[in-house]
Amino acid sequence: MLLWARTSPGPISDPYGNPARSFSQSAAKLCGFLLDYFVGYWLVIRPSLTRHSLVIFDRYFHDIEVDAKRYRYAGPRWLVHLLSHLVPTPDLFFMLSAPPTVLASRKREVVSTELLQLCIRYQQFASRLPNAIFA
Repeated sequence: MLLWARTSPGPISDPYGNPARSFSQSAAKLCGFLLDYFVGYWLVIRPSLTRHSLVIFDRYFHDIEVDAKRYRYAGPRWLVHLLSHLVPTPDLFFMLSAPPTVLASRKREVVSTELLQLCIRYQQFASRLPNAIFA
């Protein structure tokens, strides 16, 4: 969020409340995310890493591939996957999980069937990465 700040401060209470963007809007937003991650990495993250700082992201660019609905992305998944190779890759992906029933009790804004699907997709995503820990 270096180039474009989020419009609403605080936690997102309804991540799936807005409809998906059109294909062209989704592609433009995705390219904007890519630019923001790339510029942010070189101006903010990389200097921090050279000072031996620990940098932690709550969500990263690759999250769009797993949870496109949260980002209102309606474009092809292959485009997200392709562009994710242009984003500087974290040294480690550490993904925390819990049983869907526990998640449903803590994340009431997402229905339990969607939570189950997200758990499966995050686990599949983690299994494709050599530097991922899914716990």
